[in-house]
Amino acid sequence: MELMGGVDAEIRAIRDGQPIDLGQKSYFKLLSHRDTAIAMILALQLAGNPVAVRNLSGHTVDVGDMAFEIEEYAKRPLQHQIPKSQLTGKKSGTALLADDSRLWREIYTAPTDSLRDIVHAQTYWVLGGGYRREGDQHIGQSMEMKK
Repeated sequence: MELMGGVDAEIRAIRDGQPIDLGQKSYFKLLSHRDTAIAMILALQLAGNPVAVRNLSGHTVDVGDMAFEIEEYAKRPLQHQIPKSQLTGKKSGTALLADDSRLWREIYTAPTDSLRDIVHAQTYWVLGGGYRREGDQHIGQSMEMKK
């Protein structure tokens, strides 16, 4: 599962014992490539005149909640030892994020991939030695977790 945006920076920070500053980033949006592709294919049926404008942005992620979910998933199913997340700064009460309610809730119902599944897949990938796009993808090698 690939992502539009991702949580790899936060997972790496937690894994490496680095702080995450909630004053810089308290919330963000996350969407899988699968849901993006589905929305783009189905968007053809929305074509018309006048042109309708809709946002495609995915799940709203609370960074503090996501950090807890990463820790729990790493400990339990993956049995991977990572330090407790170090959340610093004060969480913002608001966030300037795209509103995708017209697209998902009125037209397509909801994204296929749940937020939990996206965070778990990204955590599995990063903690298993996954690499960023800029790096060597180790094509042809097993993606199984190294113990």
